[in-house]
Amino acid sequence: MIKARVHKIYQIFRPIISYQVIPILFFYLLGRRYYIMRPLVNADFFIVGILGLWLPWQITSGVYFLVLANEIICHAAPLYHLGIGEFLISLTYARFVSFQVWFDEVVPLLVACVLISIVGSFLGRTRNRAIPATTLCVCGVLVCLLDVMNGTSFLPLGLNSTFINANIAYSGIRRTTLAVLELANRVETKFTPLRPEETATETIRKELKSRKIGMLPPNVVVVIVESMGRFLNPAAEKLWLSRFSSVALSSRYHIHFGEVPFTGRTIQGEFRELCQVQLLNYGHSVPSNCLPELLKKNGYETIALHGFTNQFYRRYEWYPMLGFDKVYFAEEMRGLGYNRTCGAGFVGICDADVLQQIHKELLQGKETGKSKFIYWMTLNSHLPFAPGAGSESSFPCDVKLFDGQDSPKLCSYAKLVDLVLSGLAELAADPEIPPTQFVIVGDHSPAFKRLNLLPLFDAKNVPSIDLIPRGYATVNLAISSRAR
Repeated sequence: MIKARVHKIYQIFRPIISYQVIPILFFYLLGRRYYIMRPLVNADFFIVGILGLWLPWQITSGVYFLVLANEIICHAAPLYHLGIGEFLISLTYARFVSFQVWFDEVVPLLVACVLISIVGSFLGRTRNRAIPATTLCVCGVLVCLLDVMNGTSFLPLGLNSTFINANIAYSGIRRTTLAVLELANRVETKFTPLRPEETATETIRKELKSRKIGMLPPNVVVVIVESMGRFLNPAAEKLWLSRFSSVALSSRYHIHFGEVPFTGRTIQGEFRELCQVQLLNYGHSVPSNCLPELLKKNGYETIALHGFTNQFYRRYEWYPMLGFDKVYFAEEMRGLGYNRTCGAGFVGICDADVLQQIHKELLQGKETGKSKFIYWMTLNSHLPFAPGAGSESSFPCDVKLFDGQDSPKLCSYAKLVDLVLSGLAELAADPEIPPTQFVIVGDHSPAFKRLNLLPLFDAKNVPSIDLIPRGYATVNLAISSRAR
């Protein structure tokens, strides 16, 4: 008698275990390692469970896998400061990802998804369809109603408070569909202006507005360092900034260290510094009066460099539209003989080689007497990293600098950023280059997935470094609110 009742109760809750409890446990375990903000229930699995009662288990497993993979994408996109649509586009560049990253990060997730899909769909199979169908329908409706009453659903009910302090339910498929449709329908670039102190390139813009163009240095180099966040531990940040404390630099430049607020992903950081706007979405146009355009009008040759393919973020389209005369992506850099590749998540031209090309451009400008504006979006400090990446750097990976966190990835990150900063400091100290202003700033904080690494960085600001040649008026235009 008792055994029969237990069996009956099991048959009632069996589909909930298969199509809700198992995914919840899976993402709970992922959330112990990665930063995941998941509502309690993904309503898509209710639909998978109902369909699975009539479909062959092999097809049900496939649908289960797709829903599970889609939810991983929904949670992974924010980790890389990407929208879901942009993240899906970035997957088309998977061929650039190293095999090491595939086996360390992607393959374990794929294997887990396949096993969960098979176990979940097989466990949910039963000859009596009435009980599981009723259970899934009733639970699905109740969960969605509870989410609506809690005020956490997508329905605009105007509720000001919740009775459960959590987002109860959502649909990953709905979220992905809306993101793709939004991306497909973008035809107009939307942005909002930023205040001068919200950009690191403010000194250049203020000099341009003052119409004292002759007081600008003959050359201007703006560098956005991929994922260069601001360490909250002053000792760790000081090690980075110490690369610019040499006598050779201080005797030649006025050096300002500061910070600027960031939002979003890399492309937002680029528009922030080049156009002084906060990019809301990118369509097929660019703002007017961006730095390349302004400096080009005042006689500067404008050059942009980035070691990755020109297809990513459609940079091949909007870099020229901003006013760049010459653009060097991975495709062009290979044509110049730079064949070394670096990186793991995004394999491209090594930052050190791009730095060599910048050095050549400055020396060519000195010979021809042509002023140059050079913009460089770095690449190699983009997560994830290959094991041992950045080993050439002398940055000491002491756990005390990282608040007790012993992480090889964090060490590689600190070293890769340090290599860029060291290379720029060496370039700026070169007596052979003509007077050049260097503006160096991060695009956003590093997209570490580990929960214990996120608190090591400022969640709102990124560091900036301004090297202004002595004897040029720009130094008087630095805004003190940004200095540290």
